Amino acid sequence: MTIHVGLIGLGTVGQGLLTLLDRNKDYIQNKLGEAIQVDQILVRNLEKKRDNLPKNVLLTDSFNDFTKNSKLDIIIEVAGGIHPAKEWLQWALENGRSVVTANKDLIASHGSELIALAKQEKVGLAYEAAVAGGIPIIANLTDYYATDQIHSLAGIVNGTTNYMLSQMSQKGWDYEQALTKAQELGFAEADPKNDVEGIDAAYKAIILARLVFGLDLSLADFPIEGITAVHPTDLATVEQLNGKIKLIFAINQTQNGVSVSVRPHFLHQDNLLASVENENNAILINSQSLNNSLLFGPGAGALPTAQAVLADLLTTAERRFYPALPRQGEWQFQHETTQSHLFLLTTEQGEALFNQLLINQALINHTVWVPEQKQLAIFTKAISQQDFEAVRDQLQSTNTGVKEYPIYK
Repeated sequence: MTIHVGLIGLGTVGQGLLTLLDRNKDYIQNKLGEAIQVDQILVRNLEKKRDNLPKNVLLTDSFNDFTKNSKLDIIIEVAGGIHPAKEWLQWALENGRSVVTANKDLIASHGSELIALAKQEKVGLAYEAAVAGGIPIIANLTDYYATDQIHSLAGIVNGTTNYMLSQMSQKGWDYEQALTKAQELGFAEADPKNDVEGIDAAYKAIILARLVFGLDLSLADFPIEGITAVHPTDLATVEQLNGKIKLIFAINQTQNGVSVSVRPHFLHQDNLLASVENENNAILINSQSLNNSLLFGPGAGALPTAQAVLADLLTTAERRFYPALPRQGEWQFQHETTQSHLFLLTTEQGEALFNQLLINQALINHTVWVPEQKQLAIFTKAISQQDFEAVRDQLQSTNTGVKEYPIYK
């Protein structure tokens, strides 16, 4: 017996998948009791030279031709983008084919619709590779944490921005220097907007918030901020404060719902996420039974992402499908009710400036003057949004060089 696969996309991840399928063919045969065979691959350009393709595989640039292959059991999509990928996967599900995808933009934007369709047609829709490359977060949330109550998830899920912040902190590079190097190394695209503006991380947060808490969010529903305004001086200052600045997604249970955000945060050095450097990713799960657990690993790359696709392919072949319902029922989205903040004021006046500010001292935890960077650091207590805005407005009225970072504890 043979499981017949159709592959959409033959870029970095697609090539990596073919490599892993060949490398592990004996194991796959033993595990499943049947072989996996890629019969057909949909590509954009038939003229492009491609080496080491499986024997007898058919390349096509026509989706109509692709749909005529009635033998296909599972469709794998690693082409990316929302359209026409959405229409391709809808066709697959409606025609009784299970789907494995690495497409975070599509799953974030239309995942609820596709999950419902897969449930209706009694086929699988698997998307481990859409969230954090080689980190098995979806499998862990759906299987290992099935009997645990998750209170929060947070993490670093964009290797481009984490690499840039690491280099800016370690080498004193400015934003443009770090971005140029990230592009040279292949971590950042020619158009890095989705990475540096936090959109990529936000898509992944949407997927996780849906899976665990049943939230159906769009990018417009919660705060998203990238790293374009982070300055090397800020990073040098927080190093003096025994901390780090990281682009963090945070999903937290609140008193009446679940909050979601993507922003650069201040983390103390003892936070598990503070030690995650360069292009690595990590996700911190806080749960009732386990307290804090950290999943760490490469967030992108040919083989790490292809490994996630292959793992999904094997479970799908065994008809072990992701649950169609959220892990912990359906929650309501709610903005964070209280939050601690770090304000950085660039000033020549030092600590004396703080005594001149007409802010509510009861809201302040402590202040630190960092003379090397001529910055005054003001740490607030956990305060309401209204109190935060009052402090921010007062600081901005007396000082033009004000930065603010929420504190992730």
